[in-house]
Amino acid sequence: MKKSKKMSDEELARRKMLTIKNARAELVKSGIVQFRIEPEKLEILYDLADSKKVRISSLVRDWVNERMHIEQSKGRKTKQCDHYLEEHLSNLFVKEKIDSLEQRIADLESGKQSRSK
Repeated sequence: MKKSKKMSDEELARRKMLTIKNARAELVKSGIVQFRIEPEKLEILYDLADSKKVRISSLVRDWVNERMHIEQSKGRKTKQCDHYLEEHLSNLFVKEKIDSLEQRIADLESGKQSRSK
């Protein structure tokens, strides 16, 4: 009888990760996700789906897709918001300077007008 060698911890971890990766790939092919939910919340989901005249699976799939889109775009939105804020603040600063200069010009012009009268 042949004795099998004991695997190292590293080899066990590597095989475990490979098994998880392969199992995940097979699950992804199916396109099916299952999860547990409290009965009260499930009843609410059915009511919401009925009110929208859609299947509960369609409702949940749409919500998951929306949330995934939000999560994936968070980084981009943050960069877009930062750029917008920088641009907006820069425009505000320029506008304040223009307003200040216009006021100074108006003050100077009114001073000239009052001196010439």
